[in-house]
Order: sequence, then structure tokens, then C-alpha cells
Amino acid sequence: EENKRLDTFHGHLKYVLESNNNETCTFKLELNDYADWTVEEFKAKKMGLKVDSITKRNARDIGKDEDSLTENTDNFDEDRPHMRRLKRQTVYTSFDWRSKSVVSSVKDQKQCGSCYAFATTAVLESLYAMKWGSNYLTNFSPQEIVDCSTSYGNHGCNGGNYRPSLNYLSAKGNKITTLSSYPYVGYQKVCQTSSSSSASLGSIQAWQIPTGDEKTMASALVNNGPLWVALYASAQQFMFYKSGVLSVKEENKRFDTFHGHLKYVLESNNNETCTFKLELNDYADWTVEEFKAKKTGLKVDSITKRNARDIGKDEDSLPENTDNFDEDRPPIRRLKRQTVYTSFDWRSKYVVSSVKDQKQCGSCYAFATTAVLESLYARKWGSNYLTNFSPQEIVDCSTSYGNYGCNGGNYRPCLNYLSAKGNKITTLSSYPYVGYQKVCQTSSSSSAYLGSIQAWQIPTGDEKTMASALVNYGPLWVALYASSQQFMFYKSGVLSVSSCPNSVYSKDYSKTMKEFSQGQYNY
Repeated sequence: EENKRLDTFHGHLKYVLESNNNETCTFKLELNDYADWTVEEFKAKKMGLKVDSITKRNARDIGKDEDSLTENTDNFDEDRPHMRRLKRQTVYTSFDWRSKSVVSSVKDQKQCGSCYAFATTAVLESLYAMKWGSNYLTNFSPQEIVDCSTSYGNHGCNGGNYRPSLNYLSAKGNKITTLSSYPYVGYQKVCQTSSSSSASLGSIQAWQIPTGDEKTMASALVNNGPLWVALYASAQQFMFYKSGVLSVKEENKRFDTFHGHLKYVLESNNNETCTFKLELNDYADWTVEEFKAKKTGLKVDSITKRNARDIGKDEDSLPENTDNFDEDRPPIRRLKRQTVYTSFDWRSKYVVSSVKDQKQCGSCYAFATTAVLESLYARKWGSNYLTNFSPQEIVDCSTSYGNYGCNGGNYRPCLNYLSAKGNKITTLSSYPYVGYQKVCQTSSSSSAYLGSIQAWQIPTGDEKTMASALVNYGPLWVALYASSQQFMFYKSGVLSVSSCPNSVYSKDYSKTMKEFSQGQYNY
């Protein structure tokens, strides 16, 4: 049993950590007293709502015209609020009854399925305080509901609903016993009818709001008081909820996305003709569209497009493509006559900095630019001078040169910005990366002088020239098509995307190329 509990604990711990590390989640989880319970045990011991026939009928009728709906009454007066009237009342963007001092403290139902009783007494406590004043806020007894309403349709610690609870109170003259007079024990006892201290509730009225109608719910909350709500709680998200907006519907959608990616990865890895392997990673519950929006960011500018059109012309007839920095193409024939390598890796020369995370910001262009400049700087001054430069500076400060912050950019505006500030770039330690665009900081103290900045564009798909340029000039800034599952979940091997559009217009991601080798395929 101890080992089983430990396994359950470890499973929940893994789930909580993965959920909290998922940047798409709108909520945070934490382990609590239920960390070694199964979801089934949590449901059995901490749930308790029984959806009765009247609630089900109301749910079916809820789309009909309000005036044609029959009043759903047992012993107490139940009707729906007039929806149109509610929606015409004051609209709030937020509201909290706790600030009005009419909400009692949070209580513990223990291992008893009595949530229905606690919700009923909590709503009645608030309505009582709203009627008589916050000084009359009184704790009512959920134990009385658990013990005494079984003959009206509830099931003690095995669940219930608000309707049998209110029918019981209506039958006893709309009075409810106080908590101090009838304490909660966490299990069902024999009903005590002799409790001395009770409160008179007056006429009890209730109604059912359409499932998912958040506007009506908000209006009813503001104008009528705290609400008794029913929800789905048999999930790890609810068991370990800590803060934020918990959306099980969103979680289910993410789960479906995860399963789709898992199926794709398994099928790809089982395909013996594939030259690469995939694995699930932090993007496993992201759609391809979300991945493109949050993790790419290349904007192909007009000069790049023009160069792509001109690239087949004779090199001597090509115009130099310059803005503020010196851009030209290397003489292709000279490059091809230089030493030919079957493999080369600049990392072995200690001039390549560590891999970094752009977070949920379309700033790949800034990271690729700074990475290339870091390597060129270290090549010029020696590997001991390998320095991390600031992609955040590029994100924040190059928008007036043609970039778009976290919404994408290109190397040309980056270099134009650096050229305009004297070919200097701020270090990462002096201008840290945060993953979103801020106001440009011009007072950062630590910077490096880059000297003259020269760049050129290599023909798309010309791997021989790319390999020669890599060896002779240093790591390259490359553009590629990344909006695919293959790229999202790439692990190893030669990635050859069969559906990759062979057009410069389709490139949406930039990165640094620092090594190559030759085998069955060049890469």
C-alpha cells in the first residue's frame, strides 16, 4: 500500500511540474493533502453533487422562450430570473462579495461527499448577511443538511443537491441551525431536532441559470448575491489547483492536441524511410499555428525577395544590396576553389555560445543575429573573448529600422540599427532577455565594438556555397521553413520536409548554422 501511494504521489508530482512548466496553461497547480490519493478516491471522498431530474429537465428546457417555461417548484419557490432584465442591469468587469463582508470563512468537508451542503449553507449565510447587515454574518450548519435532508432526496455523505436541502428547510419553517449549535463532524449522524440556536431565513427562492451563460451568471451574482454552482471537479487540475483561470475544456483541447502529435511522432519514428527522429517536447500540446506565432518570427523583407529573384544572374551584374551596412555576396567561384571539407563544426573552436530560449516571443531573428555576431567577435579577438550579446536590445530598439519586436524581423534591420549606433552591441548581462518587448534602454553600460559589419545573401538551396561560406567566414544566419510538426519535434538525423515550400516567401524562422557534415544527405 505504501509503494502504491508513493507511485501515485510521483505521478501527481510529475503532472503538476509539467503543467506548471507549460507556458500555455492559464493556471498553476501545487501538491496538497490529496497528493497520494487517486482521482477516483478524490471523487468518492470530496465530491457529492447529485444532479436530479428537475435540474436535467431545466437543462433541456433552457433554450425555450422564458415566458413559456413552467415554474419548477417543489415546496420552495423556484423560478428563473428574467434574463433580459438581468442583462440590462449594470455591467461589471469584476465584482467580489468578500469585499462587502458578507462571505464566511472557507470550511473543510473532510472525507464526506457533502459539498452540496456546504454550498447551500454558504449561499444562505451570505443572503442572510445581505438582508440584515454584515454584522449578522452567521455560520450555518452543513451537518444539519447532511443528517436531516435524506428523506427529501439527499444522500448524506454520498451526495446531494440544493433542491432537497431547501425543501427540508422550507418544511421546517425556513429556519436553519447555526454551526456552533450543530457542529460539523464529517460523517452522517442521526438528525438532531433539538438544536436551540437557529436563524429564520424568510421566503426561499431559487432559479437555474443556463449552463455556460457567463453573462447571466455575472449579472445574477452582482444583483442577487453569491451563487450555488455545479461543476466538473474529477480531474487532477481541480485536485491540485492553486491559482489562475482553470479551464478543463481548454485542458481537454490540449489533451487532444497532445494525442495528435503523439500519434504523428510515433508513426514518423516507425517509418523506416525517414532519415530523422522526432520526440515530444515542451510544445506537445501546442498547435502548429501557436508554435509559428510564438516560436518563429522571421519577416522576409523586400531586399531578400529581390535578391532571391536576381540570384541566378551573373554575379558581376548583381547590384550591391546595401542599406547602412556593407552588404555584398562573396565571389562564388573563389569560394568553391577553397579547401573542401566533408564536415566542419565551429563549436570545436570554442567560438559558439550556449543555446538560448526565445520564450513565447517571435524573436528568432534577434537570437540568430546576436549568435552570429558573438562567433565573429570571438573569431576576431580569440575564444577567450566569446561574449553573450543581447537579443533583447535588438527586440526593443530596432523597430524603427524595420523589425517588429516579438512579432518578427530580419537580420538587415538589426544590422542597420547596430551600424547607426556605431557598430556597438550591448552584452546580455547588461541587457537581459525577458521574452517580451520593452522600451529601448539606451543607457546600458557594457557593450562590445563590432567593427565594420558586412553581410551577403547565398542562393537558396546552394549547399556547396553555404558549406564553403560556413568554413571560411564563420557561423551563418540562415532562414528556413519551420511551421511543421517535423520541425516542432525534431530530435536527430537529417530533417527533410517533403512538404516544405521551396520559396523564399515561405521562410518563417531564422537560426544560426554552425556546423555541417556529409552523408546520405548534405545538411
